[in-house]
Amino acid sequence: MDHTYQRPLQLPACCSVLSAEEMTYTEGGALSINITPEQVMAFGINATVNLLGMMGRYAFQAAVSGMQNALNDGLGVGDAIGHYWGKLNTWSKVATIGLAGLGGYYAYAQARSIYLSLKGFVTELKDAVDQYKADKQAAQEADQQNCLPTLVALC
Repeated sequence: MDHTYQRPLQLPACCSVLSAEEMTYTEGGALSINITPEQVMAFGINATVNLLGMMGRYAFQAAVSGMQNALNDGLGVGDAIGHYWGKLNTWSKVATIGLAGLGGYYAYAQARSIYLSLKGFVTELKDAVDQYKADKQAAQEADQQNCLPTLVALC
């Protein structure tokens, strides 16, 4: 396109000149959100797990800090536990018991997962060894069957 000015056209730094061969989009660019129910469920599960993890870490850190303070003040372990437990209100005690239960269940789930993984590995390894032995036995029997006509012909 021709312009009648004597000097070159100067554009602001945020603009760029496009040649006629370059493609430009005249429609679109709007924000499009396609969220599936599976994504919503995964988000909810992740948010819940992260919230419980954060609460558990806070409760654990508070318990450890309280125990350390009690032990530093000269109390024995049993007295420190009693002192810490006595300082908690009812909801804190409920939350402590609940989070301890969740922590125990988490440890159980992890131990069970490790056990099942090892059991599956050992089972697969045993099946592979049994298959190898069966293949080796079949190969030996096939070799013996191949040798039998030769022995008969020699007689």
